[in-house]
Amino acid sequence: MDTRILLMIGIVIASGLLVAAAPLNPAEKSHSGVVISVGVGKLVLADSEGNNEVALAISDRTSVTLDGAPAKLLDLMKGDMAAVTIGDDGVVVSVNAKRDKKNVVRASDDSDHALASY
Repeated sequence: MDTRILLMIGIVIASGLLVAAAPLNPAEKSHSGVVISVGVGKLVLADSEGNNEVALAISDRTSVTLDGAPAKLLDLMKGDMAAVTIGDDGVVVSVNAKRDKKNVVRASDDSDHALASY
């Protein structure tokens, strides 16, 4: 009987340690594809054939890089390849984009802001 109690206590302690060792935030999700369009608070990606579009929410805290250098979301162009990390709240945490200079077109759907950024 004492052995069973000690075994149960051991299992409870081990379970508690496993729970305590788990990360506080579940793993962030990622997605990658071709930039279709960008706008204030929004990035649209598709697969390499331009199908299966996914609209992603962007915040002012989203980190954006283009070819490894810090950038703004509106610097991205249609045809850029982008990999994003999505937080638990569904908002993109980071965007890492690469540009093939011969396959891009300005992707901003916010024409006033796009013109001001030149």
